[in-house]
Amino acid sequence: MAGRQVEIVQQWEERITALLQSESVLRNIVAFLTSAVVKVAVEELKGMLDTDLEEMRKLNTEIKSSNEVLEKIKYELALAADGLEQYQCHCSIQIFTVLGSEKENTDNLVLSVFCEKLGIPHVLLIDVDRSHRVRNNNVVKPRQIIVKFMSYNMRN
Repeated sequence: MAGRQVEIVQQWEERITALLQSESVLRNIVAFLTSAVVKVAVEELKGMLDTDLEEMRKLNTEIKSSNEVLEKIKYELALAADGLEQYQCHCSIQIFTVLGSEKENTDNLVLSVFCEKLGIPHVLLIDVDRSHRVRNNNVVKPRQIIVKFMSYNMRN
């Protein structure tokens, strides 16, 4: 019996070898293996993409949340800057329609306006921190003068 089994095994080996040498069988095997490998690869890639997509959604949510916080901070900073600007200007006044010259001393010009035009003689040069003219594109009107006093009480 052992001889018969050897003979059957040899016949099967010959048949399988012949089949594997057949071009149509090889094409079918390649097509089957390619299909199986592609299917597994696609499933793996889908899983990876789903994981990446979920991660991107989480990051997008975090970015939106961070943007909202930044917008709130930006708004609060703008309010604070506006408040500081308003506080800084509380010692200042603007004077309009005062004619001047090229090389004028605005401090003396301001004192002159207070004494002569407004009748406030007690304003002294020491009370004025600084004064200057503001740029003006309108050549017809004289540029306004900004006067910053040393204290808020002097402004009043």
